[in-house]
Amino acid sequence: MSWENQSHMTEFLLLGLTTDPKQQVWLFVSFLAMYLINVVGNSVIIAAIWGDAHLHTPMYFFLSNLSLVDICFSTVIVPQMLVNMLTQRKTILLSQCLTQMYFFVAFGITDSFLLAAMAFDRYVAICKPLHYTTAMSPRCCLLLVTASWVVSHLHSLTHTVLMGRLSFCGPNVIHHFFCDVQPLLTLSCSDTSVNELLAFTEGSSVIISPFIFIIVSYMYITRAVLRVPSGGGRYKVFSTCGSHLTVVALFYGTIISVYIRPSSTYSVTKDRVVTVMYTVVTPMLNPFIYSLRNKDMKQALKKLMRKMRNQSSTFDFLLLGFSKHPEQQPLLFGLFLGMYLVTLLGNLLIILAIGSDQHLHTPMYFFLANLSFIDTCFTCTIVPKVLVNIQKQDHTISHTGCLTQMYFFMTLTLLDDFLLTVMAYDRYAAICLPLYYAMIMRPRRCLLLVATSWLCSNLLAFSLTLLMAQISFCASRSIPHFFCDLPPLLKLACSDTHTFQVTMLTEAVLSGVIPLTYVLVSYAHIMCTILRIPSAGGKHKVFSTCGSHLTVVTLFYGTLFLVYFQPSSSYSADTGMMVSVIYTMVTPMLNPFIFSLRNRDMKEALWRLFSDGGPGISAMFSSGADQAANSAASTAVRQSEPGQCPQENRSQTSFTDFLLLGFSKHPEQQSLLFGLFLGMYLVTLLGNLLIILAIGSDQHLHTPMYFFLANLSFIDTCFTCTIVPKVLVNIQKQDHTISHTGCLTQMYFFMALALLDDFLLAVMAYDRYAAICLPLYYTVLMCPQRCLLLVATSWLCSNLLAFSLTLLMARISFCASRSIPHFFCDLPPLLKLACSDTHTFQVIMFAEAALSGVIPLTYILVSYAHIMHTILRIPSAGGKHKVFSTCGSHLTVVTLFYGTVFLVYFQPSSSFYRDSKAYGERVSMDPRTSGRERRSRKETEAIPSGPQETLSLPIPALEWACPFCLPTAILILKAELKLLYRKTSSSASTSRWKNGKGLEAALLLTLYSMNPENLTLARATPAEFILLGITNRWDLRVTLFLIFLPIYLVSLLGNVGMVLLIRADARLHTPMYFFLASLSLLDACYSSAIGPKMLVDLLLPRATISYAACALQMFIFAGLADAECCLLAAMAYDRYVAIGNPLLYTTVMSRGLCLALLGASGLGGAVSAFVHTTFTFRLSFCRSLKVNSFFCDIPPLLAISCDDTSLNELLLFAVCGFIQTATVSVIVVSYGFIAGAVIRMRSAEGRQRAASTCGSHLTAVAILYGTLIFMYLRPSSSYALDDDKMASVFYTLVIPALNPLIYSLRNQEVKGAFRRTWKRFFCPGQGIRDWAQEAG
Repeated sequence: MSWENQSHMTEFLLLGLTTDPKQQVWLFVSFLAMYLINVVGNSVIIAAIWGDAHLHTPMYFFLSNLSLVDICFSTVIVPQMLVNMLTQRKTILLSQCLTQMYFFVAFGITDSFLLAAMAFDRYVAICKPLHYTTAMSPRCCLLLVTASWVVSHLHSLTHTVLMGRLSFCGPNVIHHFFCDVQPLLTLSCSDTSVNELLAFTEGSSVIISPFIFIIVSYMYITRAVLRVPSGGGRYKVFSTCGSHLTVVALFYGTIISVYIRPSSTYSVTKDRVVTVMYTVVTPMLNPFIYSLRNKDMKQALKKLMRKMRNQSSTFDFLLLGFSKHPEQQPLLFGLFLGMYLVTLLGNLLIILAIGSDQHLHTPMYFFLANLSFIDTCFTCTIVPKVLVNIQKQDHTISHTGCLTQMYFFMTLTLLDDFLLTVMAYDRYAAICLPLYYAMIMRPRRCLLLVATSWLCSNLLAFSLTLLMAQISFCASRSIPHFFCDLPPLLKLACSDTHTFQVTMLTEAVLSGVIPLTYVLVSYAHIMCTILRIPSAGGKHKVFSTCGSHLTVVTLFYGTLFLVYFQPSSSYSADTGMMVSVIYTMVTPMLNPFIFSLRNRDMKEALWRLFSDGGPGISAMFSSGADQAANSAASTAVRQSEPGQCPQENRSQTSFTDFLLLGFSKHPEQQSLLFGLFLGMYLVTLLGNLLIILAIGSDQHLHTPMYFFLANLSFIDTCFTCTIVPKVLVNIQKQDHTISHTGCLTQMYFFMALALLDDFLLAVMAYDRYAAICLPLYYTVLMCPQRCLLLVATSWLCSNLLAFSLTLLMARISFCASRSIPHFFCDLPPLLKLACSDTHTFQVIMFAEAALSGVIPLTYILVSYAHIMHTILRIPSAGGKHKVFSTCGSHLTVVTLFYGTVFLVYFQPSSSFYRDSKAYGERVSMDPRTSGRERRSRKETEAIPSGPQETLSLPIPALEWACPFCLPTAILILKAELKLLYRKTSSSASTSRWKNGKGLEAALLLTLYSMNPENLTLARATPAEFILLGITNRWDLRVTLFLIFLPIYLVSLLGNVGMVLLIRADARLHTPMYFFLASLSLLDACYSSAIGPKMLVDLLLPRATISYAACALQMFIFAGLADAECCLLAAMAYDRYVAIGNPLLYTTVMSRGLCLALLGASGLGGAVSAFVHTTFTFRLSFCRSLKVNSFFCDIPPLLAISCDDTSLNELLLFAVCGFIQTATVSVIVVSYGFIAGAVIRMRSAEGRQRAASTCGSHLTAVAILYGTLIFMYLRPSSSYALDDDKMASVFYTLVIPALNPLIYSLRNQEVKGAFRRTWKRFFCPGQGIRDWAQEAG
């Protein structure tokens, strides 16, 4: 039976991880970051192994194959998932679904077999070292890898063929984010018993067999390791297996939990998190596992980076260019500058014309717009450097700059090549298959073709650049060319370039001949089709659509084949330079003319671009929106689609101005605000200009740090001038309008300068890192050329990001309401006025904001972590203070900048202005608002909420004013709070403000009622929650109070006493007791965050907790709990070093390492708590305000939320699971080594003494992790609030009370210290005598 007869459905719908668009933004950014880390990390592993001869061993050969498989494995899943999140069109064709399943299964099984081959390699290396080179010969290694690939693909082919024979006639919804075997089997209406039998038997064999092989191999390895006499030898031998064991545990743990079971027990919801782990997280972690735990790999990476750094710092290349003809250089400069400007203008006009004209929104012009953008970038890579070299006498270019230029040149050239091929395919589909054109060249496939072209070109260019970085160059460094091209660079190499030339020619043939062949075959089919057309006019009309493309293909391939498809021995510099001018400058300049002068549609679009709306920028910005409105008008006449606003609200042409409301709600404050803002503006201008003048006039300040500071001051001046003058004019005038063009212009400069501030702060952090951590290399690292490059890159990136968002904003249609509740044109308020779909804009905006905010901030944090580590190693306190004082100003500015930016922008626009009355009225009247949304809003409004009086100082005002006028802003805030208190205290409905809770309410208003309009964060948040507690019975509550009060006092006194005891006794000043004192302090704070509130609530008839206090309690509780887990792992490591390596104990467990472990524990807990608290309190609580617990824990709060909590559950399982699994793994591995060391001790007394030091720690670990795993490492669907309250009591009160008893009753040193301290303070005479006896 044929496939078509059985498969009734042609496509499936992938639901993905969540359907909430707000959560999809964060998931898109997270998965994109993890995918990029995966690709870059594994590519670096492959490059390091390939480039270092010391790593050309069987173990690293298998590792490079594993990295390649991990890249392919994630690429099969993640790009499709990201596209689904971005486009909201989650369908996938049946053929694509089966293809994805085939490669997913194939690469997954290849991973399994490669891990088994690596285990066999470790077995031979450790158990039979003398036979290693014979057993693991290159032929054997190649055979093992080939067998892994062949068997896995055969197995995958079997599954795919059997799946293709099934019928799918029921629902087509796949409850997953990719096409996996089990979800597809559940949708089939055929008998799937054969498939299930094959999946369970053969699938089990290909997964379990390698797993058993790995276990058997490690049994032999363990036996061989135990025979090694020395402890250091055992550790050295077994350390080579740690990375492999970690990867095996992660991979097989998740795979077996999902697949090795019958499909009747399959639950998609529970297994999504596990699937994310082994498809996305595990491939991302593998490079870190194999590099951070492997000395050889770290040395290879350091060697690679050192070699590139040394090459870039020790010599420069000299671009001879056109220096042989000095008399022609003025003519060449003018000629190249003219061509460069014409290229930029022509290609940008092509992009604007296509973007603004609805008639050109077709696949052909989509590819043409991409081609124009690439030509623009291509020219910018070469020509600016050529123009600078012509004008300057110094024609040098650094090694790094040369490789960078070569990389972008190759990338963009290959991208041009692939895009011309894609355009040929588009013409073939349009002419030869016109009836299927819309289906073949649908938007999703066009986007996929362009993305694939970008990916392939970058990978090919990256591989060649990496190989070029390994080549050594002779003394001659003069390049007879005007840019860094491959043939002239190869002429200067003094190392063997045979491998590079073979790779280069292979890639050139593949990327040149194959696309050209495809172009020729496409045009052969096109010619056959055209010849069958009867009329000559028809032939001419059809072929005219291909003329422009054919001309460009001829120019492009003609010059490329003339330069590159010849052996390097016949390379002529002069000929190559002249031909290179054609394809680097002339061809990109001619492309706009070829595609516009020979194309009627393009000429009409350019005419409309310049004629609609008058000349100038306003016409360019408004034409696209006007056409969208006109098109929408004609559509609305024919058909009224549900969920869209009426035509009168959709048209953007109905108004040309926006109305900036600003501070118009408070006319009595405008005089004060005018004076305040004018003063801040003048101080800003004067202060920054003085800094620029001081740095420019003083030679002592001509350093990188002050160069960056001068740029930052200039940017701050421009940044303020973009906003404040308009604000001051609006305050004084009654007319608060701003034109559409002016609004977009202001928004563009605001975003560009804000992003530039962001990037420059990261650059300044790098400068401080180089000055403090690498002072001897500072002048080399921060050379003037690199400083200029960093600043120029910051300017370029910020302007490109701002330009892209402004261009997208210009395409959005706005409704009739044109009032912006803000004092300048910012993104979130403008999005609220849009009546067209802004989902794509929001996704791109949040992706760019997350990347441009999180990456620089991460870089700053990493830089200061290195700086702090260096400062702690300085012996003198004065030296520490002197070094750190150079960073204080930068840290202050970073804190102010990122604090306000994250407060305003890192929230979805749906939560922006949610408390605004005007916005509530607009939503309720908007016909696009569904009845369900209106009911939800009414239910939300019915919840008792906190004070709705708001402050009048906007957050963005603080954002541009805080570096200079923060004290003034604080005074205004205090005055507003006092005024608000007077207003509210006079009301009869706010008695609780008079009952001593005024400060709490004011803090609640300030901290948890902030939206960007009124300095508030809230979205109609509840004023307080009701804690149901442990029980409702009064007699039991009194009994529990009498029980819990002594437990809390014992916990508090015991832990504080333990801290004081360790502090007072010098004999306990060791790493073990340092960690114990920290643990006791954590337990005291941990129980105090819960205990006092619970004890008070037991005696009250109704237990409540304010919204702010609930968030604070959750943050402290979650942070201290996670920090305690990390601290217990650090204590296990301390015990391992003390017992396993006693001679190295004082060296390994140094003061710096102990402080670092403690700091890392606190930081990990704080980050985890911040994530959980932020995502929990972003939810709306409209079902009930009753928290079924005695404190604010995560699961009870999720249970009363009315939003989708799947992301919170995913984070709870992933973050808590990662922290607990990682710490438990450290503890288990540590105690595994400890047990091995104890067993090897000869005397029973020594074994007992060594084991006794670990008993207390093991008891505390077992009690804590038992309750935590029982509570949190499971889906919330299985969470029973009533049944688990006692477990919560156990780990919040009982465990902190038991820890001091466990560590004191079982520890002789603690008991001895207690006796000595008691005698010293309470029996001073006896204490002095004991001290004298011990001293004597």
